[in-house]
Amino acid sequence: MRTLIILLLALLPSCLHAQTYEGRVVDSKKKGIDAASVVVYDGAGKTVAYTYTSTDGKFSIDDAEKRGAQIVFTCLGYAKKSLPLSDFSSSRTVVLEKTSIVLQEVKVRPDKIKERGDTLVYDVSMFKQGQDRSIADVIKKMPGLQVAENGQISYEGKAISKFYIEGMDLMGGKYAQASENLKADKVKNVEVIENHQEVKSLRGVDFSDQAALNIVLKDDAKNTWTGVVESGVGVQDAHGADKILYDGKLMGMLFGRKMQNLSMYKCNNSGKEIAVEVRDLASLTREFSRPRGLVGVIGMDVPDIGQEQTYFNTSHLIATNQLFKTKRGNDLRIQADYLWNRERADQYSETSYTDIDAEKTIEENSVSTTQNRFNGEISYKVNTDKLYLTNNLYGSLDFNHSVGTTLLNGREITQSVRPRKMYATEEFNLIKTNSSGGKWGLSSATTYAYLPERLLTVLDGTERHNIYTFQHKDNVSYRKRLKRFSLNAQTGFSALLQRMQILGLRADTTEKYQQYDFYLTPSVSYERSSLKLSLSAKFNTALRYYDGESRARVSLQPSVFAQYALNKFFQLKLNYNYSESSRSLLTVFRTPVFTSYRTQRSYGGQITDAGYHLLNLSLSFKQPIKQLFAGISTLWMHRHNEMVFQNHLLNNVYLSTPTAHRSNANTYECSLFASHSLYWGRTTIGAEVSFGRSDYTLLHKDELEDWHLNTVDASLKMASQPFRGFSFELSSALHVSKQMPAGPSEWQSTRISYYKHRISATFFPWAKWEIGVKSSIYHSPMKTMSSNFLLGAYASYRTKSVEYQLSCRNLLNNTHYNQYFIESNINSFVSYTLRPREFMAKIIFDL
Repeated sequence: MRTLIILLLALLPSCLHAQTYEGRVVDSKKKGIDAASVVVYDGAGKTVAYTYTSTDGKFSIDDAEKRGAQIVFTCLGYAKKSLPLSDFSSSRTVVLEKTSIVLQEVKVRPDKIKERGDTLVYDVSMFKQGQDRSIADVIKKMPGLQVAENGQISYEGKAISKFYIEGMDLMGGKYAQASENLKADKVKNVEVIENHQEVKSLRGVDFSDQAALNIVLKDDAKNTWTGVVESGVGVQDAHGADKILYDGKLMGMLFGRKMQNLSMYKCNNSGKEIAVEVRDLASLTREFSRPRGLVGVIGMDVPDIGQEQTYFNTSHLIATNQLFKTKRGNDLRIQADYLWNRERADQYSETSYTDIDAEKTIEENSVSTTQNRFNGEISYKVNTDKLYLTNNLYGSLDFNHSVGTTLLNGREITQSVRPRKMYATEEFNLIKTNSSGGKWGLSSATTYAYLPERLLTVLDGTERHNIYTFQHKDNVSYRKRLKRFSLNAQTGFSALLQRMQILGLRADTTEKYQQYDFYLTPSVSYERSSLKLSLSAKFNTALRYYDGESRARVSLQPSVFAQYALNKFFQLKLNYNYSESSRSLLTVFRTPVFTSYRTQRSYGGQITDAGYHLLNLSLSFKQPIKQLFAGISTLWMHRHNEMVFQNHLLNNVYLSTPTAHRSNANTYECSLFASHSLYWGRTTIGAEVSFGRSDYTLLHKDELEDWHLNTVDASLKMASQPFRGFSFELSSALHVSKQMPAGPSEWQSTRISYYKHRISATFFPWAKWEIGVKSSIYHSPMKTMSSNFLLGAYASYRTKSVEYQLSCRNLLNNTHYNQYFIESNINSFVSYTLRPREFMAKIIFDL
C-alpha cells in the first residue's frame, strides 16, 4: 500500500513555486573556492537570499518569491562578480579572479569562531590542548557548547537535533560513539548549524529553533580507512576477585562521500561504562519512546563522585554503523550493537519517608546484574528539494538478570529480578511538493512490544508480569507558504492496545487497556528577518477502555512559539504549550503488583484526566567573533488533577495506593549561563547557576499537606594552556536542597548541601612526553557526609602512531563515599563502596 502511495505521489507535478539557483564558484585554476558569499538582490538592491559555498565551491540558493534580479559573488582576495539572474543558468560555473588588497601593516590573529549565515565554525586547533584525545574533549572547551556525562551535546543549553560527519548522518542518535572515539587530531572544524531544518523541502516553510552539529575532517582523514587498537592490563591493590584488570578497544572508521563506516569492539573491567556510547541521545524525536515495564534490574544510585569510581564491571560491546549513498544520492543506514555487561555493587542505605510515621528502612545490598542487549536499525532516506521520504525499522532484545543478597532491617533476603524486553518499530514519513508549492505529508508508525518480567519479593514469593503492547499512528498533513505566512493542517489517528498478565502471589489476573485518539491540528507561522512566530491548536478526542469501563475526553491543546532578534547579539524566545498527560495500562492497573522486591503499587483502575502547562522564556546573548555566549532562561510548569497516593510501610513492604484526592503541582526554574574563550592560553571559562522550586501535595494521616522543595546549583569551569609545557582544567560545583512543609507539620525541614571540585594538571616536560595529575575533592558542611580526596596520575609517551601510557587511580586508596538524596517524599542516606587503588599499563596504536 505504501509503495503504491509513493508511486502515485511521484507522478504528481513537482515544480517548486520557489526558484532554485545552483552552481559552483572556482578560481582561475578551476579549484573550488570555500566560503564564497552568494547573494541574490532584487531590483531595488535589497537582499532576497544569501548563502556560502561549500568546501568544493558548490552552492544552492532559493528565491522563494521570485523577486531576484541580480546574483553577486564575493570572496576575500578575489574580484567581485555580478550577474543578472536572467542570464544565470542552473549548474553554471562562476570563475573569480584573484586580486591584491593593499592593507596597512597589522598583526592578524586567526578567528577562533567564524560566522557564516546561520552556521558557526569553530576552529579545533584554536581550542585543542595537549592532553585532549577525542573531539568530545575539545567540544567541552568551546563556548556555547556543553557535553553531558552521558555524551549528549547541547548548544546554548538545548540538546542538538543532529550530529553530522562531513554533512552525513552516519550515527543518528548514537553519536557518542563518534564524539568519544574520533580523534581530535583528525578534525579541522566543528560547525554549529543554527535553526537547522533537516527536511530540504520544508526550508523556508517550517522554521526550526533546533541546532545541529557537523564535524569537518582534515583531508588526510577523508576517504581512507583509519583505526585504533588499544590494549591495557593492570592490577588492583586489594584482596578481591578482580585483581587483574584489562581495557581494550579495536576500532575502524571510514568517512567518504559515498560511504561512511564506524565499527568498534570494546571491553574492560576497569570501571568505564561503555554502554552510554550506544545510547540513543535523540530518542525524543522518535514516534514512540522505548517501551518500559514495571520492573527493572536492581539499580544503584549513581553518586556525584562519578560512576567510574563505584562501578565494578565486566563489559563487552560490539557496534557497527554503516551509511551508503545510492546513485541518486539517497541514504541507506544500517546500525547494530550488542552489549554484555556484568556489574556488581555493595551499598548501604537508610531511607525515611516524609508521609509515613515509621522507622528508617536500613538496607545493605550486595548485588550482581547481567545485561544482554541487542539493538538494530535499518533506515532509508530520500531528502531532495521536492521529496522527503524516510522508512526506519528498529528494535531491541534485552535479556537482563539481577541477583543479590540484602540485609533489610536485620533480615537477610535473597533478591532475583529478570526483566526481559523485546520490541520492534517501523516509522514511515513522506513529504511531497505539488505544482503550486504546497507540501503534502503522510506518516505512519507501528510498534509491538513484549515484556516478560519476574521478581522475587520480600514476602518470599515470586511474581511474574507479561506485558503486551501494540501501538499505531497515522497522520496526513498539508503545508502552504503564502509570502511571509506558512499554513499547516494535520489530522491523524493513534491506537494503543495493552494487556498484562499478573501471575504469582495471589490469584492470576489479566488486565486490558485500550485508547484511541483522533486529532486535528491547524497551525500558522509567520517569519521575517527578526521575528518568527508560530501558533497551533490540537483538537483531540481520546476514547479509553479499561475493564468494561469507558471514558471519552475532548481537549484543546494550544502551543505558541515566538523568537525575536532584538539586534545582532540578543535574541528573545518564548515557548508555551499545554499537553494532556499520557496514559497507559501501566498508569491505570487495579491489581497491586510489586515493582521492586519491597515496593508494591496500584493505580486503582482509575482513568484520570490530567495535563500540564509549560511556559519557557529565555534571553540569549551571542557574539561569536568575541567568543562570548550568555543567557538566562525561566520555566514554569503547572500539573493539574494529579492523583494523590496513600503510602504505608507494612512488614517491610512499601505500599502505594491511590485515593480519591486530586492535587495540583507547580515547578519554577531560573538558570543563567555564560562562557567565554580567550586567545591567551587557549583559555575557556564557563559559569552556570540555576534556582528551582517545586510545590506539591502529600497525604499524611489522611490529611493533605503542601510541601516545597528548593534547589540551588552553581558551577564554574576553566581550561587553559598558558604555555606549551603546561595546561590545566578545573571545575567547582555547589548543590543545595531544602525540603519543607508549607504549614504546620510534624516533620521538620531537611537541608543538604555539598561541594565538588575537580582539578587536572598536565605537564609536557619533553617532546612526546606527557605527565598528568587528576584530583577530585568532595566535601559538605553536614557532619554525616564524608569528605573525600581522590588522586590519580598518569605518564604518557607519544609518537605519531603509538602511545605508551602508565596510570594509577585512587592513589590514596579511599574505600567509601557517603551522600544524601532528597525526593518529593523520600530522604535517603547512601554509603558507596569505591574501587580500590589501581594501576594500568596501556599501549595505543593509531592506524
